[in-house]
Amino acid sequence: MKKLIAVLLAAVICLAVPFAAFADMEGPMVRHIKCTVTNPNGAVFYYYHYDEALEKSEYIRSVIPYGTELSVEAIYDDSYYSDEIGDFTGKSIGRVKYDDEDGYILLSDVAKTEGDYSMSEAKKVVNPSNYIVTKKDGITMYKGPSKLFGEAGTIPDGAKITLTYYDGGSGTGEETNYANCLYYTEYKGTGGWIYYYPQPGEYSLIKLVDKKSEYSGKIKVTGSGIRLIDINSDTTDENGDWVGYKEVGEVIPAGTELTFDKYYDLIECYALVTYKGVTGYLEFNERWPGDLRTVVYLKDGADELITKSDCTVYSEPGNFSSGTGETVPSYTKLSVKAYGYSTPDDDYENWYLVDYNGKDAWLCDNRDNDITRFWKSGENSFYYKIKSSSADMIENPDNPTVVCTLTPDDVLVQYTWGFEGDEYVYCESIDGSKAGWIKESMLEEIEGYVPPVIEEEEETEEETGEDAPLALRDKDGDALKEAAEKADVSTRSIIAICAVSAVVIALTAAVVIILIRKKKK
Repeated sequence: MKKLIAVLLAAVICLAVPFAAFADMEGPMVRHIKCTVTNPNGAVFYYYHYDEALEKSEYIRSVIPYGTELSVEAIYDDSYYSDEIGDFTGKSIGRVKYDDEDGYILLSDVAKTEGDYSMSEAKKVVNPSNYIVTKKDGITMYKGPSKLFGEAGTIPDGAKITLTYYDGGSGTGEETNYANCLYYTEYKGTGGWIYYYPQPGEYSLIKLVDKKSEYSGKIKVTGSGIRLIDINSDTTDENGDWVGYKEVGEVIPAGTELTFDKYYDLIECYALVTYKGVTGYLEFNERWPGDLRTVVYLKDGADELITKSDCTVYSEPGNFSSGTGETVPSYTKLSVKAYGYSTPDDDYENWYLVDYNGKDAWLCDNRDNDITRFWKSGENSFYYKIKSSSADMIENPDNPTVVCTLTPDDVLVQYTWGFEGDEYVYCESIDGSKAGWIKESMLEEIEGYVPPVIEEEEETEEETGEDAPLALRDKDGDALKEAAEKADVSTRSIIAICAVSAVVIALTAAVVIILIRKKKK
């Protein structure tokens, strides 16, 4: 029996090898740069230490000797460490491992020892998005995906850019929320790498297109009026706790329409506008108590909804006495033109402006399951397939007319979410050829599914032409060819690992069977 257990353990270890290889290649690792300590006095090194005797943690200061070789990861959002360690205030720092301790050093104490970054290691963003820089003094570009490669230039506040490549060597995935995301962009003839930090702060970029809808740049003040705020100035209470942002300018009265060309795409959205010479931000989806403060307009077709019951039509948002006497029938699919929020009686309401029968109609959703909203941006989509050999999609839960039949080969995107008591959900196939309602119990999620990307023909020639990044132009495609060769080698390595593992597993299984038969005898 001991031999059997040993063999089984060996099998588990063999199985773990290929999986570990995949995890190592695809995990969210951060690029480390080979460096040498160049400060004659050594590199000041701080590491976090827990003293069991004193039962407290503190930073321990030591020195890494001159000439020591290190693997350094540059830190971009270093405000926390600057607050904790005075020596780091206002300086660039990096994370290293030294003498079995994980800690931090000044980047000025080391120098990069490896060569310049090769764009052959970069990966192309499949669906690049446009951004606007929001940092008041601009965003720094670097010559490679790390501060250690040196600065390439600055992109000023308000500049519009496109992120076209990301650092393939670092292992950070495209469009992820990992803290260290380095992307390649170009501004006025200069190319470089910037740090895209998806949280508010000095390293933020403003995304022109919201994750869920596209704004037209028009906002209307409603309710009792509103004041602009300065999102760079906090206000605190007597205990020093944050209570909000500083308000600026005078009250903007209801009925005022303002335009904007950029906004913060956060949990709350902040549109940058100017009113009577004062520039500030409007919180346009903050749920204010008592009344609806603003209405935000959308681009045509940017957002859609489906009524799940007969919905009353109103002529004004936030005003239940403005009912027109009309209703929108259940399971009507509509495009949203504008929306706003309000919070009466400790609940909240979503107001939607739609075009119904050629006229503007305001609908209200107060979470009574009257309206279901969905988006087609694809960024937050989950993918499904049917559990059976075939399944029918119907017109809607009240109309069982079959609109199409699904097969196990169909990949679906679910655009509505079932609430308690719901049985049917609205789905569409990823190619758009099939759409309708289906019982949620007939679907199962496809774990880790990524929609296929159709590569354009002759992409290599295009990449070495005018559309290629500056770092790749005029090189006759050598960098891309090198990247393809590396990718081919990596693929062959993976196949080899899997093949060897399969052989080991097969032999292990045979040994286990033999041992079991011997035991039975």
